[in-house]
Amino acid sequence: MSATRRGDSSVKQIVGLFLFILSSIVNTAYAACSVSALPNFEFGLEVESFMAQSQMLTTNSYADIDCNRSLELGLLPRANLRVQAAQSVNGFVMRNILGDEVAYQISPDPNFSVALVTVGDEVMVTDANLLSIVSGGNLRLPLWARTNTANLSEGLYTDSILLHFRGRFCDLSVTTICLNPEYLDIQVSVQLQLGIEKACVIDVPDTLDLGQAADVQDVSVTDLPISVKCTTRQNFQISAGLGLHAAQNRRLANGEGSFIDYEIWQPNNAERLSSETPLAGNGTGFFQTFNAQVEVIDNGTIPEVGAYSDQVVVTVSF
Repeated sequence: MSATRRGDSSVKQIVGLFLFILSSIVNTAYAACSVSALPNFEFGLEVESFMAQSQMLTTNSYADIDCNRSLELGLLPRANLRVQAAQSVNGFVMRNILGDEVAYQISPDPNFSVALVTVGDEVMVTDANLLSIVSGGNLRLPLWARTNTANLSEGLYTDSILLHFRGRFCDLSVTTICLNPEYLDIQVSVQLQLGIEKACVIDVPDTLDLGQAADVQDVSVTDLPISVKCTTRQNFQISAGLGLHAAQNRRLANGEGSFIDYEIWQPNNAERLSSETPLAGNGTGFFQTFNAQVEVIDNGTIPEVGAYSDQVVVTVSF
């Protein structure tokens, strides 16, 4: 009889312990974690258009996860922490008032080994090295954003997205059992912003050789290639200075008081190329070449034999 009672007591103790654990899981109220407002993704408000065209731009933000418990990095493997792109006003592109746009990606990894690239994408955060603990025991999840390269016009580019954070933090997790769970299930909006500035560059030959001739009438008209690259949609003007020896006309000089008149014409001899009559154009984001024409003018005088030269500044204004 006594042996039977000990057996019964042992069974009751095992059952009682199981029921206690089960009761703890069933009856514990699930606490909810929260995420603080995310700082905006700011790529810069004065980014030259050529930079956005030639390289990816990168910036970062972060999400601070706040639970009732002090979180530890060791909890991450069991946290099942995920981030999903729930919504995007512009469909995962930043857009300016003209409708030009640049696509971007968001990732918890600065190397973008995983990334959100469109609405509906989801990434799981499994690397504790990406996270840090901040004041109050909150868990800080860094978020990185980078643009695709794009040929952009001047202006402010923006998008607004909704990120969905999900996870579960347990005191102890064994198979499917989670002790004292706190759940993260919240959507947070964040803005992305990029300001593009207009720019132009100009390229002309260092030296333009007009050749050799026994008479100024025999000097051929010579093309002066002027290459200009300006921000797409950007209006610009090309002009040429009068040179070092100008009087009524531009003049080549031999350094000994003898001069030869010449002129620089806009392409197709349309008009003189000067600050008063510039050549107008519209930027494409790529180099455009305009062939101005240099013509030696016979003014009736016979110049001395020798080498003649001038120096002219060619300018692009935008």
